Amino acid sequence: TAEESVAVKTKEFSLNNKNFILQSDQKTSIQTKTFAVSNGSAELIDIISQTLEILSTTTVSTCSGPMPLKDFAKLQKLKIQIDTFKS
Repeated sequence: TAEESVAVKTKEFSLNNKNFILQSDQKTSIQTKTFAVSNGSAELIDIISQTLEILSTTTVSTCSGPMPLKDFAKLQKLKIQIDTFKS
């Protein structure tokens, strides 16, 4: 039978597997100061941050001249929030 919970408290925990599957029927929560997802050549948080930077500085041509995107302030806020996860 499955246990209700397993608690392990360590300073460092490493797994070296060919495949790692984390599966939950309800909710998966990770609480950490920084977070990295990498494939060895690119880091996901950095890609998202760069994308938000490009979008937040993009302008569109209008009759009045170049204007930022309508939600540029929201994009800048999202970039700041995502950057807090960078390791």
